Amino acid sequence: MCIRVRWCGVVWAIGCAGAMFATSELGNAVGFPLVLNCSFLINSAWSILYYKEIQGTRNLRLFGGAFVLNVISSVLISLSKA
Repeated sequence: MCIRVRWCGVVWAIGCAGAMFATSELGNAVGFPLVLNCSFLINSAWSILYYKEIQGTRNLRLFGGAFVLNVISSVLISLSKA
């Protein structure tokens, strides 16, 4: 248990450092929404695949729609920087 807690902290620190670097390189208007969108995608994948918090066909379809909209918004935000 103690080893898992330590690794979680390391992964969390790497993610935070990556978020800071991304925001500093892309700017606040682009970097911050991308960091939030990507964290939502990773958390939702853990929630559905590992913890199985969302169940039922209707709920999974609704969440899938939100997931797709989030990916589309991330792509559009990325293209706005170009």
